[in-house]
Amino acid sequence: MSAAGESSRRSLRATGAPAESAHWAVALVCFGLSGASALLFQTAWTQQLGLIFGASELAVISVLAAFMAGLALGSHFGGRWASGVRRPLLAYGLVEAAIAGFALLLPMLLRGAAWAQRRFFTTEGFDLDAGLGALTSFHLAGAALLLLPPTFLMGASLPLLVRSAVRRESALGRRVGALYASNTLGAALGALLTGFVLLPRLGLGRAIYVGVGLNLAVALLAVLASLKARAVPVPLAS
Repeated sequence: MSAAGESSRRSLRATGAPAESAHWAVALVCFGLSGASALLFQTAWTQQLGLIFGASELAVISVLAAFMAGLALGSHFGGRWASGVRRPLLAYGLVEAAIAGFALLLPMLLRGAAWAQRRFFTTEGFDLDAGLGALTSFHLAGAALLLLPPTFLMGASLPLLVRSAVRRESALGRRVGALYASNTLGAALGALLTGFVLLPRLGLGRAIYVGVGLNLAVALLAVLASLKARAVPVPLAS
């Protein structure tokens, strides 16, 4: 019986290796594409908010601060949440789909922010010097309210993908490094394509649709791959 059991275990490992390799390839592709869409969104959202808040240094800093804060918070809390998720690739796909949803919703929210700025900060008699602090606070709060939800989800995506792709602690460093490399390469390509191709040829609105399409493609790929993936054990194997 022991010989038969050992033979069965070897067979399972042999059949599981190709599936795990395909699973790992999906993770790399997904994180590379999500990196491209993230930089596309960052570039486009900075320009969109700049149209409302102005192109001042304070306005640009407000956008960047909100973007980075969302990534940091998402990574922190996403790491805590991901440790107990048994189907992290499915959760990752849903997160990517939610980012796409926020990107589609953002133009409507931006119109609300533009109305609020016109209503409270461009009325006749508004003292710009006296109200500069209030205007700066509005920029910071507006950028945070608009960008924290999608960037929080972006930050949470890495812990979920690491949880999905890393099945053994011994492979943690190597695979996290590869995921970061894929994401960084995608981000660099996304920034270049957005600045030199998408924005000049498609304009701001259509460029965002390209990012939405990338996120939805990543979400679909992750969800389909999760249907064939095994549940991740808790805790990971050493």
